[in-house]
Amino acid sequence: MWDARDTKDYWEERTRPYLGTEAELASVTATGLPGSFARYTDWLERRTLRGVVKYLRDDAPLLEVGCGYGRWFEFWGRKARPFVGVDFTLSLINRAKARHPEAPWVVADARHLPFRAGAFEEICSVKVLQFLPQGERGKALREFLRVLSSRGTGILLEKIRDQDESPPGEWTRWLTASGGKLVTWSGSEYAPLDRAFEALRNVFHRWAGKGKANLPAASTPGSPGLVRRRWARLYGAYLGVRRVVIGISRVLEPLIEKILPPHWAAHGLFVFRKT
Repeated sequence: MWDARDTKDYWEERTRPYLGTEAELASVTATGLPGSFARYTDWLERRTLRGVVKYLRDDAPLLEVGCGYGRWFEFWGRKARPFVGVDFTLSLINRAKARHPEAPWVVADARHLPFRAGAFEEICSVKVLQFLPQGERGKALREFLRVLSSRGTGILLEKIRDQDESPPGEWTRWLTASGGKLVTWSGSEYAPLDRAFEALRNVFHRWAGKGKANLPAASTPGSPGLVRRRWARLYGAYLGVRRVVIGISRVLEPLIEKILPPHWAAHGLFVFRKT
């Protein structure tokens, strides 16, 4: 059964404790973990996206779907004007308006975009569709291609392995079926040490909670998690060790991505055009 992470209520609850605070970045990256984990995720995403901004024109109208609190405004805005941000969570849109009142921010669902066909020459989305049920991801991509102009360019960063995954071939199939053509794709976030460490943590969680369904994840909004309550010292040790692990991963990532095939990465970065 799907876990309702494609609902407004989930995102309102998830982001409310963070918006407007120093920990704001965690609301859309590593919820429930120390700031170093959010910054690591942000570093991975920015490093990946910098490699594809060359596909965007400086003056082309750009739509960002799942804009959150406007975290990517400066990143996309330097490369494309005018800019429009869309998110279905009202608190996130209100925060984006407060941060960047010079841009238009629209409350809307990725699956039902309130724009005319061909309204934008470029469209970007970062880790948004992976939170939709599998059957809804293709529907959202059809909307992406509908509002994209002829020969327009799209950039998509989404999960291809582990939880929330759709294999690269599936993302490509949805794009093709929606009237798009894949230009190129690459892997993002290999971090083998961190992923192995997290796999061990999940095994321990299942054992400690006597079943995954009874144990809230560490990132569940508003929940300290069973491990935190019963094994506070152990959880502190886990965070300490994982900080070291992500530090090592950050150093090794540029080398690892040159060695491992792209489908071994956690996320895929897809550049596509409307045919």
